[in-house]
Amino acid sequence: MKDFREIFAQIGAYIKEHPTQKMILDKRNLKVFHQASMVWYHVEWKKEMKQYGLAVYRKLLPKDDFFRKAVEIGRKGIVKDHPDFRFEDFDIRYCETIEEALQS
Repeated sequence: MKDFREIFAQIGAYIKEHPTQKMILDKRNLKVFHQASMVWYHVEWKKEMKQYGLAVYRKLLPKDDFFRKAVEIGRKGIVKDHPDFRFEDFDIRYCETIEEALQS
């Protein structure tokens, strides 16, 4: 979690200096889903970055049904536990290829 936050702090510093509207996250090599990281990333980091123009996210997930189900359950948990966070405030799409992520 510490490393995750540090990496996203660096990404956030870049976004603050270089206006960015779209971010592509290639998670295809991930093996573990960490709910606490996902909550922080959505509820805190994404909300802050939206102030700097970043609101479009394209995500590539592993071809692992268990991982994808964990993401779905995690999103439902965020909606339930953080009603002030609205997924609808962001353009989030899941893609299968980098090409699709770049074009959408």
